[in-house]
Amino acid sequence: MISLKFWSIAFVAVLLFFSACKDNPNIQDGSAASRDTSTVVDTIQTPVPGANEGNVVNPAAENQEATPQKTKLPTNWMDDASTKLSKWTAYHGQSISDFNVKKFVAIDTFQDMDFPELPMEKTDPGFEDYRIASPDGQKQLDIYCFERKLKKGKASPAGMSKNAEVALLNAAADGNKTRLLFCDAHCHFDDAVWLDNNTVVIAGYSDEVDQKFHPMLWRIDLKNKSVWRYLYPDELPASNKYYIKDIVFAQ
Repeated sequence: MISLKFWSIAFVAVLLFFSACKDNPNIQDGSAASRDTSTVVDTIQTPVPGANEGNVVNPAAENQEATPQKTKLPTNWMDDASTKLSKWTAYHGQSISDFNVKKFVAIDTFQDMDFPELPMEKTDPGFEDYRIASPDGQKQLDIYCFERKLKKGKASPAGMSKNAEVALLNAAADGNKTRLLFCDAHCHFDDAVWLDNNTVVIAGYSDEVDQKFHPMLWRIDLKNKSVWRYLYPDELPASNKYYIKDIVFAQ
């Protein structure tokens, strides 16, 4: 005959078991359910039209919330840029429906940039005609110095040059230039405009975000040495990589 002492011990054991199940969130309905609370955003998400316009989207750091942090950036410059880049926007508008500068989305910003001083490239003198002067005439942008030429006065198709550069030339450059941007095969510069004597916008394309080419704008503040990158949500059609050949150096 089972003693009273045995039943007392068994009853206490059952109580302890159910108490442990209640206190353990991973034991539910007789099965183990794991919960992953370590979700980390470590890539820049490709923006969609109208989303986050005018904001910088930064990857969340490890162990932070998954929602990307956003910093408000000025967008009042876009109307001016759109007007001055009318040839470039019209070119892309032929293949991208309703192409508009206001649809570009800021993806990151770089502050206190170090713009290196470099010697001038020995390029064909004809490229001097394609430099873009600031409103006060004291500075010039050169974005075509790496474009090859088939023969004097005629440019090669865009894309043949492996590298591209945005260089700043001052009136008293004395044989030197200031490199503002440099690209390899992952990006290219098509055109450039001055918003004022210290602010420039570079238009081109890049595949640095999602390995697909998108139209890109680089907004550079020379006074504060800052660079903002703006990405267009739609992918760039392969036929739209020849702005320099078709428009800038049209035969």
